[in-house]
Parts: sequence; C-alpha cells; structure tokens
Amino acid sequence: MTRKGHKTAEIEAFEEAGVNGKAGKKPFASFQSHKGFRGGFAVPTDVLVYLVEVTGETQDYPELGQRERKWMPIEDAVKIASEPGIARVLSRFNSEMANILASR
Repeated sequence: MTRKGHKTAEIEAFEEAGVNGKAGKKPFASFQSHKGFRGGFAVPTDVLVYLVEVTGETQDYPELGQRERKWMPIEDAVKIASEPGIARVLSRFNSEMANILASR
C-alpha cells in the first residue's frame, strides 16, 4: 500500500521535529536534491514540499537529538538553508505569504 504524499509529510514533520499538524493535499513546490549514504554514495532525488499547518509540538519525538527544531523568520531560514532548492522554496513561500497578507 502506498501512502499519500501529504500524509507522509505529516508523519515526517512529527518524526523529524516533533511537529503536529495538517498538510495540504497538493505539493507546494519541488526541487532536486541528493540523498547521501554511508561511504559517500549519493542518489539524486526529487523532493516534494508540502505545507503543514502546525497545530502543536512535542518535546519528545523519534529523531530528537539527530535534528534541531528552531523557529525563526523565513528570511533567516533562507540564509542558513543547506541547499539552494530549500532556499528557493522558502523564498517563494515568503513571497506568496507577503502577497496574501498585502491583499487583506
């Protein structure tokens, strides 16, 4: 059985950052990346990005200690993004949110 992408995004948000929330059913964006493995082996991957509306967070989650959860302004996140694709997605999100807020 194949899990739907938005459900996988919700699960990953919890496992990686202890974030509970509801993901949009359609991807917001995509980018190409590489998944690294032991021995320096890297596989090209296509990453689908789903927006998750956060409803809460937990202090204990499966990947605690492997990753750091840190809330910050999007502009700061763009500056420290580890990959250009992530930076582009964050910049697009920031721009679209600014347009939405300006139209209110």
